[in-house]
Amino acid sequence: MDRESATEGLSAAIAAWSRYLKIARAHRLHPDKFAAYLPFHFDQHPLPPIVIADTLLRPTERHRESLDSRVPLYLNVLIKQRRVDVAPVLRALYKYSSIHLRVPSQDVGALAGEEHLGGKREKKQIVRWRNSYADEETILWRLAQLVHQGRGIMTAKKVIHVSKVLVAWMGLFTEAAAAFSSEAFGSLHGLQARDETEDARNAFVLFLLAFSQSPRVLSTLGKPASKGRGCSLSRGSRARADSLIGICKMLSDAMKAFLPCVMQLLPVLVNHLELFRTDVLGKYLPAEKKDAAEVNSYMDSLIGLDSLQVPEVPIVNSRAGLYIYLSAAVSILGVAGNALVHADRTQLVGRPMIDDAALFTYLHNRYQVRTDWQRGVCGFR
Repeated sequence: MDRESATEGLSAAIAAWSRYLKIARAHRLHPDKFAAYLPFHFDQHPLPPIVIADTLLRPTERHRESLDSRVPLYLNVLIKQRRVDVAPVLRALYKYSSIHLRVPSQDVGALAGEEHLGGKREKKQIVRWRNSYADEETILWRLAQLVHQGRGIMTAKKVIHVSKVLVAWMGLFTEAAAAFSSEAFGSLHGLQARDETEDARNAFVLFLLAFSQSPRVLSTLGKPASKGRGCSLSRGSRARADSLIGICKMLSDAMKAFLPCVMQLLPVLVNHLELFRTDVLGKYLPAEKKDAAEVNSYMDSLIGLDSLQVPEVPIVNSRAGLYIYLSAAVSILGVAGNALVHADRTQLVGRPMIDDAALFTYLHNRYQVRTDWQRGVCGFR
C-alpha cells in the first residue's frame, strides 16, 4: 500500500506541475512572477529535478513542433532556484531531441540508466520535437556558461551523471553526422536540418569544453585509480574507483568517435578536448595498441589530405610545344609480348625555326626534368 500511495502521489504531483506549466505558457506569465509562485507550488507538489526537467521539456501529440519561447526563460528560473541542475536538463534534451528523427537507429535506451518512474523501462513510443535544434543550441550554450562559471557541476555524483548523458549525446551526434554524409544529394529540407544540427553540435562542443575544464570534473576523473589502491581502502572504495575508471573509458571511447566529426570546423577546441581525452581520461586506462593502418587513418583525418589542392601546371602554347606534340603523335608504339616495338616508323624530319635552347627551356618548364636528360632522349646534338 505504501508503494502504491507513493506512486499515486508522484503521479498527482506530475499532473499538478503539468497544469502549472501549461497555464504559465498559456497566460505568457512573466519569468519574475513565475519565480515568485514557484516556491509555493514546489512546497505543495515536490518533485525530483529529473522529473521537473522532463515535464518542462517534454512535447505532446498536439504540440510537438518546437519549444515555447517561454520555456528557456522558465528553465533559467528553475536553475537559479536549484529546482533542476545540468544532468536532468541534458537528459531531457537528449530524450526528446529532433536529431533522433534523423537517426532512426538511435534509441533512447542507449542512455545509461534511462528508466521509467515506476522502475520499468519505457516501452511506449516516445513523442519527440520536430524542430528543436535552435532551442537545444540556446539551452546548451546556457548550460556551458553555468559549468564554466563553476555553478553547474558541484559534486562528484553530478560529474558521473553528466558524463553518462554526454556519452549518449556524442553517440547521437556521431550517428547523425554519418547519416548526413551518406546523403550525397540530400533535399533542401535535409540540408537545412544538417545546418541546424551542426549549430546545436557546436554548442554541445562548447559545453563539452567547459566540462573538460571544470575543476570538479578534473578532480573527480583525473585520479580515479588512486582512490581504489592500497590495502587500507574498503571494498566500497575500490568499487567506486572501478566505476570511475569505467566512466573514463566510456567518455574516452565516445570522444574518440565524436571528435573527428568536428575536426575541420572547430580545430582549436578539438585539440583541447583531445588533450583532455588522452591526459585526463586516458591516464589510468590500459594502453591502446594501434596498428599501422589505424595510425595512418588517424593522421589522414587530422591532416585532411583530401582538402589539399595541387595546382595544375599551365600549358604554354608555343611552336616548340607543337613540334613535340606532333612528334609524339606520329610515333606510335605498340607492345608485342614483353618486347617494345615500333608499329609505325613515321617521324618528323624537320625542326621548328627556333634554336635548341628554346626547346630545352620548354621541356624543363613543362615537365621539370633535367636538361641533359632531355638532350639524350630527344637526340639533339
